[in-house]
Amino acid sequence: MICAKCGRDNPTDNRFCGQCGAPLSLACPKCGAESPPGNRFCGRCGHDLSQPTEKTAGSPPAQPSPSAVPQVEGERRQATVLFSDLSGYTAMNERLDPEEVRGIVGRIKAEAVRIVEGHGGIVNQFVGDEVLALFGIPTAHEDDPVRAVRAARDLHEMVRAMSPEVEGKIGAPLRLHSGIATGLIVTSTEDRRDGTFGITGDTVNSGARLASHAEADTVLVSPDTNRLIAPYIDTEALTPVEMKGQAEPMVPYRIIGIAEIVTRLEAAEEKLIDSELMAKLDQVDVVSRKIFAGKLQGERRSKRRGVSVEFADYRHYVHGDDLRFVDWNIYARLDRLFLKLFLEEEDLSLLIAIDCSASMDWGNPNKFVYAQQLAMALGYIGLVNNNRVTLYAFNQQEMLPLPSLRGRRRTREIGTWLLNLEPAGGSAFDDAMRTVALTRQGKGVMIILSDFMFKEGYEKGLRYLAGGGYDTFCMQLLSPEEIDPGKHGLAGDLRLTDLEDDDTAEVTVSAALLKRYKENLNAYCGKLRDFCIRRAISHLTIDTSNDLTTLLLDYLRRRGLLK
Repeated sequence: MICAKCGRDNPTDNRFCGQCGAPLSLACPKCGAESPPGNRFCGRCGHDLSQPTEKTAGSPPAQPSPSAVPQVEGERRQATVLFSDLSGYTAMNERLDPEEVRGIVGRIKAEAVRIVEGHGGIVNQFVGDEVLALFGIPTAHEDDPVRAVRAARDLHEMVRAMSPEVEGKIGAPLRLHSGIATGLIVTSTEDRRDGTFGITGDTVNSGARLASHAEADTVLVSPDTNRLIAPYIDTEALTPVEMKGQAEPMVPYRIIGIAEIVTRLEAAEEKLIDSELMAKLDQVDVVSRKIFAGKLQGERRSKRRGVSVEFADYRHYVHGDDLRFVDWNIYARLDRLFLKLFLEEEDLSLLIAIDCSASMDWGNPNKFVYAQQLAMALGYIGLVNNNRVTLYAFNQQEMLPLPSLRGRRRTREIGTWLLNLEPAGGSAFDDAMRTVALTRQGKGVMIILSDFMFKEGYEKGLRYLAGGGYDTFCMQLLSPEEIDPGKHGLAGDLRLTDLEDDDTAEVTVSAALLKRYKENLNAYCGKLRDFCIRRAISHLTIDTSNDLTTLLLDYLRRRGLLK
């Protein structure tokens, strides 16, 4: 019998784990249902657990209806596990009648099922006083880690509400302590004693050990879970702890609060750009590899001579020149009039085009949210340097412009505009780039934020921009799941649906197929990069898991967009 807390394989007649002392659940020999230690009768069928089942010789054990539980056999899945253990269970067993303990634990379990299922998960197994819940199996959601944290918080609140009933009797409060981990899990349904789904993997072990390290009424999450819940949940890092079976210590994160955020757009508004990043971006400027002449005086060096504080050259005085620019020191020495020339500083136009097609609204971290944050940061850099900033959002339905913004005070306007964008439909990339090319004012730097996954191709759209005076940067945003789907749980027989046109394809994911996918992805990105290079367009492939601050202050500086 496998211990859910430490993973040790115990003899079948053990009631408690020989490694960690955790109670082991018993399987009813008649119906297969799990029963906690101490139960004399099965809670599902009423069979006496101390007696063998009353079946005819050779008859197979009764199994639950196949329709009652979704069958997910032998699959690798990306999922989140939640372990919640009861503090005060030992004291309750010592001081209360077993029937009373059974009633209290039964109420907790019933409420646990209701809470977990209400958040889109399943209670996979009860082991004594411990709840093991799964999120992402059998049904996956984009926000499974967030659902697990919210469920854990509700479980803790439920037990706190029940505690006053027993505190006086046992001399200690009832509290839960929980651990949550996210990662790859191998599932099977071969042995019902392992729970609704048999689950194995380092993620399961990490969740159980985090629960064992958690103090009463505390929820600890793994670093991977913390990264995925960051926009929605407030956490704090604790001292690294040694985890059995792991070479390096793990940094657990304690849940300290749930943000008042219920939608992806509200999360983006909270995290679009913070004051710390803004302070760093105040020292950064957009760089053009070309020297442009704008229409308004600004802060960009041009080839023209004009008025500024930076000296350029001399020329002979001619009738009608402004005497304020005569160099009188030279006149005193040579008795000849020379005019001082200065570099003209003019404005730079910064255009940012954001792909709002449905394919961008995918991945973890989400590609569209990442594009919003990147556009906000780049737009802010342009505004604080007094450049003229224009933004475009495009998809098959419409082309939305936010034209000609200048000055720091327009920052909020960019943020509001970005947060009102909703990805939908196809891209219509060619039409969008044609519109940009026909409506442009002057010259400048153009940045395109997209995954460039266009069925109609990208060649025609980029040709509209090539040679049009733009210093163009194509930033291809790809999620970690697109870059390496095998590493992020893509396995088994799947039906893939195109988010933009509902086109479907049925595939069996294998090592050979994943290898071919990576080769095709690399070939596609390489072809796009070569197409851009031949037309003096910069191409950058960006993984959305990259830290935004590092991207802006390091990578984009090295690529020559920022200084």
